[in-house]
Amino acid sequence: MSPPTTVMLWREVDRHLSSEEPCVTDGHVVPGGNLVAISAYCIMHNEAYFPEPFAFRPERWLDDTDPDRLAKMGEAFIPFSFGDTACLGKTMAYMDMSLVLAKRLWYFDFKQAPGESGKLGGGGPGGWDGGLRDRVDEFQLYDAFVGEHNGPNLTFIPRKRS
Repeated sequence: MSPPTTVMLWREVDRHLSSEEPCVTDGHVVPGGNLVAISAYCIMHNEAYFPEPFAFRPERWLDDTDPDRLAKMGEAFIPFSFGDTACLGKTMAYMDMSLVLAKRLWYFDFKQAPGESGKLGGGGPGGWDGGLRDRVDEFQLYDAFVGEHNGPNLTFIPRKRS
């Protein structure tokens, strides 16, 4: 499973929660107003949801012998986030992807590329990070949250309310 980003999905705990009904996450009380986050990467690589999560196995979604497992996988598949801050373009993206895939499958036969180019994106020993990405079947993610600019710089001043 390969989420589009490894960035955490932050949420603010409702600051108006009463002390009688606090937010409890995994046995820990989280006071209102605090930020909590989950990692889509960790959820989508959790064996409790996805057997062999590091292997590219699209057929896992076609196995209809265990509807409960399929439902659990569907709940844990969150490439567009979920809830109030889910991606607004999710429906359009699914529609576009469906059309593109349908046309590709209609017009083309395909197979894995021969040689090293067919293994592009997989892990292996001695990678750039000291060998931490050694799972050959896992498509490698390299994520960065950076900004780069060279002007113009702006100063924002709150407007006076009349």
